[in-house]
Amino acid sequence: AVVVDNHRYFACDLPAAKPVLIIDGSTDGRGGRQLSLALAPSANTHTGWQPHVEQASFLADVERLNQQAAVCLLDVPRLNDDERTALETYVRNGGGVAFCVGATTDRAFYNERLYTNGAGLFPAPLKLPTQLLDREGENTPDVEVTQHPLFQIFSGRRNGFLPLLTVDYYY
Repeated sequence: AVVVDNHRYFACDLPAAKPVLIIDGSTDGRGGRQLSLALAPSANTHTGWQPHVEQASFLADVERLNQQAAVCLLDVPRLNDDERTALETYVRNGGGVAFCVGATTDRAFYNERLYTNGAGLFPAPLKLPTQLLDREGENTPDVEVTQHPLFQIFSGRRNGFLPLLTVDYYY
């Protein structure tokens, strides 16, 4: 009802982008480049993320690790003890980590040192990859969005690409 109270102003410093650490363990490095492109497609596109691909040894530098908004491990075979300990501390202090397993991932290491009977960073024991049977002729998508925090971003939206997503193997 009063025009003067319809506007408020607030000045603050916001970073142009938050750093995202990508540790790419693949032999060709394609995964790290592709994820970097997905998070920051071009200099003219401002997504709020500033991805950078590093070696696993970057994790041992606790000061630099704590500056990251998130950490993505792509097909990293294993971590040495100081890298693993620093990553555990980072997550315990509120940092986020995403694990993407692949062909070079050492299942025994992930189960023994990262899963550690449910007490570690890794959320579930890593078993052998299982092939999703081809259901040719069926009209059922390989990925269905459910009411889960992981899929919250997709809730209430029409996502035409999800039915096109195919899964050959899963862990």
